[in-house]
Amino acid sequence: MSMVERLSLRVLVDDAPGEAGLLTEHGFACWVSTDQGAVLFDTGVGGALLPNAARLGVDLGRADALVLSHGHYDHTGGIAPFLAQRRVPLVLAHPAFDGPHYSRSSGDDREVGLPDSARLALAGSALERRSEPSEPLPGLWATGEIPRLTDEDVGGPFFADREGVSPDPLLDDQALIVRHRSGLVILLGCAHSGVINTVRYARRLFPGEAVRAVIGGMHLRNAPSVRIDATLAELIALDEALVGPAHCTGEHPQRALRAGLGGRYRRVVVGSVLELGPAGEWRCA
Repeated sequence: MSMVERLSLRVLVDDAPGEAGLLTEHGFACWVSTDQGAVLFDTGVGGALLPNAARLGVDLGRADALVLSHGHYDHTGGIAPFLAQRRVPLVLAHPAFDGPHYSRSSGDDREVGLPDSARLALAGSALERRSEPSEPLPGLWATGEIPRLTDEDVGGPFFADREGVSPDPLLDDQALIVRHRSGLVILLGCAHSGVINTVRYARRLFPGEAVRAVIGGMHLRNAPSVRIDATLAELIALDEALVGPAHCTGEHPQRALRAGLGGRYRRVVVGSVLELGPAGEWRCA
């Protein structure tokens, strides 16, 4: 199976502010560039993606694929403006990504799924729905549906109906794995499957390969301390892996991860750049 020698990650959308001039919004999007091509992983809510990409010198017209971590609006709201810039040859998502998604996190029932603008834009796209692992570019793998083998919850009061009767298992949640020659880089949208489940599944998919980094949203904001502690223990056990929490991780969990991981912790914000060279050396800015 293919591997990449060079990897560059540029965070185009995130909740945490970065350098002056970059827009911040509740959401996540990451530009993933390798010696094999480039993929956009998620799109944020929609207002920040294009301006931030332009300011950071990212040409979205070079994208070979769009990979969606799941169907929530804060990851799919930028689909329409992105596809207006680039009709990519592949849009990859789980079969259930555009199903009903509701939340009661604010106390009111509200729809948090795919926006209508995204549905219209996707109607004319090269959308592929896959629940199994797939390789949108050589060396880049979307996990597909992640087995739930621990008791990690989906990270909030999510439902499949407006009445809040049927819990939403968010089976559409998936991660993106970069197979670098020095090991695996695991990118998370929100990790609704659980960080532990996601990391362990990646290691089962590619046995014997070290994990070099776990980066992205970890949805620990309202998690009980036992789940935060278990997640931290799992990440500590990954030896020298870089850990870059972002988006929905939450401030208290961020502090716990920073204290437990020391120099392996890297706060990811909008505009963060993380590069992995052929020799396996990280450069972060």
